[in-house]
This record gives sequence, structure tokens and C-alpha cells, in this order.
Amino acid sequence: MGYNKWIIVFVCSLGNTAGGMISFWMGWLCKWEWLEKYFKVKREKLMKVHDRVAKYGVWAALFSWLPLVGDLISIALGLMRLNPWKTLLVMFIGKSLRFVVTVILLDTTGLF
Repeated sequence: MGYNKWIIVFVCSLGNTAGGMISFWMGWLCKWEWLEKYFKVKREKLMKVHDRVAKYGVWAALFSWLPLVGDLISIALGLMRLNPWKTLLVMFIGKSLRFVVTVILLDTTGLF
């Protein structure tokens, strides 16, 4: 089709990182009680994610692309008030790696 796959990876990474940072800022600005009340997230699940994120710090943002728990990781990073710039950088790297691997796999199979 003539699309530049690396521009697609970059744009997808930017958009996905922007979404992750929205979750981060939601965590930064909100309270635990709000998450439980409005998002119906059980405190036990929040504490489990919080403990894992606390163990790895900002490096947990590498896994913010994961389905189901990625948003919880991003919210936990915000709740813990980790450095937003470091979080942004690490999150962008993690999300970009996912798209790079996807493109490479699709490219090698001839699907891209």
C-alpha cells in the first residue's frame, strides 16, 4: 500500500502513550476512593498493582501496554506521584517496542 511502517509505529506509539499518560494524570489527580467508586476497581486489585509498581518504580511503565492491567499500571504510577517526564519516556519506549515487534512479525510473515 505504500505506507511507511516506521511512521505508523511512531504515530501509534504517540497516540498510545498519550492515552497512557491520561491514565497517569487520572491517578495523579484522584483519590483511591474515586477509583473504587467510579471505575468499580476493587481495592485489592489496586493494592496488588500498587505493590508491583512500587517494586519496579518508573520501569513498570514499560508494561503499560499490556491489556487489562496497563491502565491500572499507569494509574498506579500517577497515584505514586512518580516523575511524569521519566514515566512519559519509559512508557513511550515500552509502547513503541510493542509496535516495533508487531511490525517486524507482520513484515516477516508478509502481512504488512
